[in-house]
Amino acid sequence: IPRGFAAQSGFNMGWMDQRWSIYWQHKSYIRILEYGIIMSFIYFFAQFGIKLLGLIPLKGTIKILGKDLYIFLYSTLVFSLILGLFFYQKIGGGNVWEFFLTTSIILTIFVSIAISLFLEKTNKIIRFALVLLIIVFAFIHWPISVKEYLNENFSSGFSGISNQELQSDNYLKNKTPENSLVLVVGQTQYVKFASIVSILTQRNLFLTPEIARRREVYKTVTTNADPTVVTAVLKANKINYVYLYMNSLPTTLEGYVNLKKVFSNQSAEILKVNY
Repeated sequence: IPRGFAAQSGFNMGWMDQRWSIYWQHKSYIRILEYGIIMSFIYFFAQFGIKLLGLIPLKGTIKILGKDLYIFLYSTLVFSLILGLFFYQKIGGGNVWEFFLTTSIILTIFVSIAISLFLEKTNKIIRFALVLLIIVFAFIHWPISVKEYLNENFSSGFSGISNQELQSDNYLKNKTPENSLVLVVGQTQYVKFASIVSILTQRNLFLTPEIARRREVYKTVTTNADPTVVTAVLKANKINYVYLYMNSLPTTLEGYVNLKKVFSNQSAEILKVNY
């Protein structure tokens, strides 16, 4: 997740992940560790902020929780960090953040106790100002979350699965080999729909889980006008089927002899890649 986070286009730091990939190919493990630490630091600082202070074992916190409970919580925290940093789900990808969610909760407990102990030693003005800041920042997030919830559930269009889309998913599930690799094209909310499509089709999707690297392959397939280049990319990445969502056939694939239409309805077209 730290790699994918740092590679977001809005940060303009994708070069970090690119360098990491080059070092991985050349087995430059020291450099891999260096960039892994840098990207992890950026991710954790952005996600946890002041809660990272909870990583520091304080005598007061240990005394209040008790040594046994503190060791249990701290070991759980470390274990969750290891799971989140070094493992990745084939389905859902970024959902491994749930390991970091455990870390976040435990850090919150530690930091809350530390702040409480700090407030006991301060005067009323500082205490009041700090509590007020916590309330203000917490309240700002609430209307933003409510607005997003209302927009997604009441203002946006239909977000369910139509019968025709289900038919195309069933085709991939029942009519294609289990080890097929499917490239979904035309779904603008790819990350949101990836888990649903993968579960319903029981097939591996190309952009999951290596989204940062594989988006470049997706861009080549959908924009490059040279059929030989597209063929090479599809073959190199062992893509077996191209799933055209809402029949959104890229101009680069029109009349492409290496693609054979095997399914079609108003929801989608499925093209088999022939090498």
